[in-house]
Amino acid sequence: MEEHLLIKDVDVLAVDSSYDHYHLGVAGATALSNSLSKALLIPYHYGTYDEPSNSAYCGDPANVFEKVASSETRAKILGPGQPLSIKNGREC
Repeated sequence: MEEHLLIKDVDVLAVDSSYDHYHLGVAGATALSNSLSKALLIPYHYGTYDEPSNSAYCGDPANVFEKVASSETRAKILGPGQPLSIKNGREC
């Protein structure tokens, strides 16, 4: 949504990597991630459920992050239940 691109000063962005048409999708998630060029990126809507026929659960964060500037240093793909500590917008 255009309104998303007006958001500024985000330290941590939960990136919707779902393929479902009711979600941001790869194009929307890529655009939002690139517009918030300093944010730590944490993907969601992938790998939570084993539902290969349900597009809402079958996103692949790699399809978003391969198109995002500096994703190799900004993106953090977590495994199920993997903890993440953040302080001042950065992983610690």
